[in-house]
Amino acid sequence: MKTSLLTQAHDFATAGESAFCSTLAGAPCSEAINYASAILQSATKVCDLLIDAGQSASGVHAVRILVEQAKALVDSTMLAVELAETRAGGEQ
Repeated sequence: MKTSLLTQAHDFATAGESAFCSTLAGAPCSEAINYASAILQSATKVCDLLIDAGQSASGVHAVRILVEQAKALVDSTMLAVELAETRAGGEQ
């Protein structure tokens, strides 16, 4: 029987106790990881543009947000992956 690994809600882009954004709970981890990969690729392209055009405050902020989004998606998969590994006897 195939068990789906699902994401947990994970807040990011926080200011104090408030979160401006959150990942979606219950999404397949594989989709979250694929989307995180695409976000990181976008961050790489933005970095290339920043290097070519000179750094700007808004450009650097754009990269930071993209990286935060990718990190949040990856973080949202961690519990499901850890639980799956433990159930499969993969914990060492």
